[in-house]
Formats: sequence, structure tokens, C-alpha cells
Amino acid sequence: MIISRELRERLVPGDVEITVVDMKDRTEFRPSYLYVAFGYRRPEQITAPLEHLKKYKINFVKARVTKIDPANRKVSTTAGDFTYDDLVVALGAETVDTGLPHTWELEPSLKVAEALSQIKQGHVVIGVYSLPHRCPLAPIELAM
Repeated sequence: MIISRELRERLVPGDVEITVVDMKDRTEFRPSYLYVAFGYRRPEQITAPLEHLKKYKINFVKARVTKIDPANRKVSTTAGDFTYDDLVVALGAETVDTGLPHTWELEPSLKVAEALSQIKQGHVVIGVYSLPHRCPLAPIELAM
């Protein structure tokens, strides 16, 4: 979302149309998942509806990209096709659900919060079980 806002600040709305396509209708501030897990933040404090992009004169389409055709400068989505002059592809990162508690996504962070609220005594182990992972400091921050 940052790139769309940066482009809008540099490019005149009448001259350039900017469209963001995303499968989700909200954006999340991922570094705050740890704060959600420990109860310092609630989900609504770290998310924002992508419809807010409209106030910056940026179009938002909730859809999944199904194909990019560079030769014809066309992006196909579940909401239809879009042509473009310039294309920014921001794939992001997808996590794989391992079934283990983690703070890499919002929903699992809420489960971690629930699990932590149940701990009254004993030992807690914080471990990294796959590499690479999204945030190198996360295991250290989680332990602190």
C-alpha cells in the first residue's frame, strides 16, 4: 500500500490512474502481530480497510490476480481484466500453516494470545522451526 500512496504523492490524479488489486479488503501492520499475541493491541488497532485508499484517489479492487500478460500489458483478475502502462507487482509473503502456534499472521496471533492467557505455571519454549522466516528479530522479541 505504501507504493500506491508514494506514487499518488508524485503523480497528478487527473494524469495517472492508480489501482490496487488485493484478495483481502483490509491491510494489516504485520510487525504488530506480537503485540496482538501479548494483548497490547487489538486487531482493529493494526488493520485498516483498503477502501480508505479512495480518499487518496487510488482505486481498490478486491480480487485475486489470475494472470499477468506482459506482452499485452494486461492483468486478469477474478473481478475482470485491467490494462496498464506500468505495473508494480508486490507479491508479499505467504506463510504455511504448520499447526504450531505462531505470530506470523493475525489469526494465529490471536490463538497465541489465548494460549498465553491460559499459562499459570511451567515452562515455555520459543523456537524457530523453519528458515527463512519473515522477521529475524521476532523470536528474540517474543522471548523478551
